[in-house]
Amino acid sequence: MHKKFIFLFFIFILTIYGFMFQFNGRQDAFSHQKKFLSSLNERLNYRIKSVENYSQVTAYIVVNLERGNNNFLLYKDFISSMGFGATDNNEYCSVDRERINLFIEPNSIRLVYVYPSSFCD
Repeated sequence: MHKKFIFLFFIFILTIYGFMFQFNGRQDAFSHQKKFLSSLNERLNYRIKSVENYSQVTAYIVVNLERGNNNFLLYKDFISSMGFGATDNNEYCSVDRERINLFIEPNSIRLVYVYPSSFCD
């Protein structure tokens, strides 16, 4: 009986620790998301068509941007000015494990922001 109680208490402590870890990770992701969105609104506000927020435990945002003649270069400059480095064709990573992907479509440009990203480790 005593061993069963110790085992159940141990499982309870692990469960509480797991919930706290998930909560702290979620708060961290939302703080990064808030910082990114404020920078985006500050610099590209008039070029943003819509923002779709799919965040749950991690920050996952899709931003639809205007497509113009020189807008694509403006978006690349904006991303590099935020401290992101190009890792692949239209994929950017930061030191903080943030990732941005740019998708060029016929009528718009999609910017996808993910934090934390295992791709940027």
